[in-house]
Amino acid sequence: MSVNKERVDDWVAALRSGEYKQGGGQLHSVYDNEFCCLGVLCDVFMKANPGYSWDNNYFSKDNAQLESAYPTKEVMEYFGLDGLNPLNDGNPRVLVNGESVSCAQLNDTRNYTFQKIADVIEENFLKDESN
Repeated sequence: MSVNKERVDDWVAALRSGEYKQGGGQLHSVYDNEFCCLGVLCDVFMKANPGYSWDNNYFSKDNAQLESAYPTKEVMEYFGLDGLNPLNDGNPRVLVNGESVSCAQLNDTRNYTFQKIADVIEENFLKDESN
C-alpha cells in the first residue's frame, strides 16, 4: 500500500493546528490531555472512523482497549504508513539528515515540536517527487 497523501496531510494539519498539547511516552494522556505525534495520528483516524475512542490512556475500539504506545495496524493502513518500519510496530520511520528515525523518537527523545515533526513528515511523505 502506498502513502495516502490526503490523509497524511490531515495529520500534518492537525499537528500544526495548535489543537493538541504535546506530551510523550504514550499516544495520549487523558489526565493531562497531552498527545504524542502518533497519538495525534490516532486522533485524526478516530474522527474519521466511528467506534474508536480514548479509554483512559488507550486507543480503543467499541470500548475494547487496543494500544497505548503505538498506532494499530488499522491506523497505519488507513494512512498508508504500514510497511514503513521493518519492525512493523506501528511507528513509522522517516529520514532526518540521512538518518532513519521513528516518529516516536522525534517526539519523545529528540524533543521535536509538533511543528518540526510536521515539517519532517511533509518532507518524507508529501514532497512532490517531480521537483
